[in-house]
Amino acid sequence: MVPSPASPAEAATTGPPLAATTPLLANSELTELNQRQRWPAWRQLLGHGALLLAGGGLWGWPALPLPLRLMGLLLLGWGLAFSFCAMHECAHRTAFLDRQRNDTLAWWFGVLSFYNADFYRRYHQWHH
Repeated sequence: MVPSPASPAEAATTGPPLAATTPLLANSELTELNQRQRWPAWRQLLGHGALLLAGGGLWGWPALPLPLRLMGLLLLGWGLAFSFCAMHECAHRTAFLDRQRNDTLAWWFGVLSFYNADFYRRYHQWHH
């Protein structure tokens, strides 16, 4: 039996005891998902680079009509905003098989997203 809380404030923070739950994934499924692979990161990197180049190219081409150039600016903004995601995965050193490649790309994506990747790696590992 769980003792009743002494005050309403305590009741709001303690809550009922947690029940045992079944795992969302079997261990074999989780092991398969955690296998590091070579090509997914390269596909993401090439797609990200293509997005940045296409957006920058459309925005920087003054002969194009303004609506098309604004679409380029939007694409460029998405590419820069999602640079943080790429930096995050490379900071975990989970994107590429090679540690040096992860560190180098984390640094460059950190530049694009205005983060210091080395500081972020240390801070984020502490968070985990």
